[in-house]
Amino acid sequence: MKKALFVSAWAAAALVACQSPEAVTSPDVRTFGMKGDVKTVSYTLEDVELSEEPDYEPEYELELTFDAQGRVTLDTYDNVYEYDAEGNFVRGSGKRTVMQRDEQGRLILYDNTVLPEDGPYEDDDFDHLIKIGITYDDQGRMDLLDFEGPESMSQTKYIYKDDQPYPSMEYYDNQYETFKEDGTVEYEYTAFDKKGNWTERTLLTTTTVWDMEEEGEAEKSEFRLRERRIITYWSDKN
Repeated sequence: MKKALFVSAWAAAALVACQSPEAVTSPDVRTFGMKGDVKTVSYTLEDVELSEEPDYEPEYELELTFDAQGRVTLDTYDNVYEYDAEGNFVRGSGKRTVMQRDEQGRLILYDNTVLPEDGPYEDDDFDHLIKIGITYDDQGRMDLLDFEGPESMSQTKYIYKDDQPYPSMEYYDNQYETFKEDGTVEYEYTAFDKKGNWTERTLLTTTTVWDMEEEGEAEKSEFRLRERRIITYWSDKN
């Protein structure tokens, strides 16, 4: 039943896309705050002052990829997604990866932490042990993201302005071993491409860190970064 719902949701999205050139955004592209037939996203993140130095050349890293149907194949946590010819998920970063979508075809769970109950264990069972859970607001945008990794966990709440697909702010709460960290990130968008996706933004991050096993004051800090992206689309002409 879940498989049928998943296929139906993707078929409905494809049908709408054929009917209206403005409605080509897949559920996965929407999840990651973009629109259109996105193929790849590469990014660079640096200190604002550094990025303004003369002759500075940033190095870009691959961040996101999508197939021709708009399904995510690589996400921002380096999680891999493989699908069969019918578009059903068959494999992730590990052999036992679990991926779930809701009735609207939206990604809600990626779990690469599933291990065999009795073994035997293989080396790749312990590779890239990541679990993410996603909930959405009433406009289908990422609302809460829960992350679990080796000796770490975090929750991020995203805030949006009007009907923009990208967040204006986020609140985060992280834990690394005995360290706790919480704070905010405020975004200012300064450049967009022809599809309306942002290609440059500045981040003002305010964070507080403390050791739960040690007495003493928490450390507070604030810093400003610039993030830039190169986005390619399936409709781009070579």
